[in-house]
Amino acid sequence: PSTSESPKIRIGSRRLIDGGNLDPIPLAKAIEDGHKDIIVLINTPLGKRSKDGGAVLRAAASRYPKLREGIMGHESRKDAAIQLAATPPEGVRVRVVQPADSGGLHRLDRRMELLNAHLERGREAGRKLLHAV
Repeated sequence: PSTSESPKIRIGSRRLIDGGNLDPIPLAKAIEDGHKDIIVLINTPLGKRSKDGGAVLRAAASRYPKLREGIMGHESRKDAAIQLAATPPEGVRVRVVQPADSGGLHRLDRRMELLNAHLERGREAGRKLLHAV
């Protein structure tokens, strides 16, 4: 879901949202924390991804103005993490599980048959990785 639609929880007076909106693949943090064997799960295939449209950004920014900068940099941070996964530092192994194609699904899709099929493709990719380990 988009940031404006993400489930929010309250802790005291603070509203929290999914951190993946700001750091979609926290690979650099995992490496910084000393992890050496990392599995990254990505829900989109390799290649150029479409950026969120202006309407999505405006809706999120109007409801959560402090998120605007984070949302604007989402795709570039995701691209940087994917590049880091492809060329990790020496001594770090990164394995990526992701679908080969989108199956016609897009970021704001709500068609349950496509969502379920995409989830199953992800599960199958994960099972293949587990069998290879």
